[in-house]
Amino acid sequence: MPDKARSPTRTLLVALYPRDWRARYGEELTAILAARRLSPAIVFDLLGGALDARLGPRLQLTDNHGENDMKLRAWTTCAANGPQPTVRQSLFGAGLINLVSLVLTTAFRLLKQEFGPVPAVAALQDCLYMVVVALSCTTMYMQQRSWRAQVCLVGFVMTLTYLIFLVAESI
Repeated sequence: MPDKARSPTRTLLVALYPRDWRARYGEELTAILAARRLSPAIVFDLLGGALDARLGPRLQLTDNHGENDMKLRAWTTCAANGPQPTVRQSLFGAGLINLVSLVLTTAFRLLKQEFGPVPAVAALQDCLYMVVVALSCTTMYMQQRSWRAQVCLVGFVMTLTYLIFLVAESI
């Protein structure tokens, strides 16, 4: 059986992260990847993490012993200490999600009326939910990021999601 830790896919996924990040967490990530079977969800999670590591500020979190620890960073940025949006940010996020949902649903209906049930149109309908999820993550978890980083991430997720559903509809 080949060494999972050295597989080209796993090596590439780790290599997508910045050099400083790999120096700090690379061995731990490689060990985690060697212990798990790669799934599309894990690959997408790692791609998003690599993008975040490249776009985001360098965080210097330490545990009680003064050592950097990826688990500590993950814990402090997840649900326990998740986003603390203001009322204004929450209302803006909800409004943005509803507006984009309305625009995409209207576009889908108009395209379906014009072109019928072709795969490119059906894929648009299929990806609506994922676009809303991407927008909600952006408005809640990327508050500290620049608007450019947010637009890049949402645009990437929207494009990738659409392409995945387009391929699925074409099969």
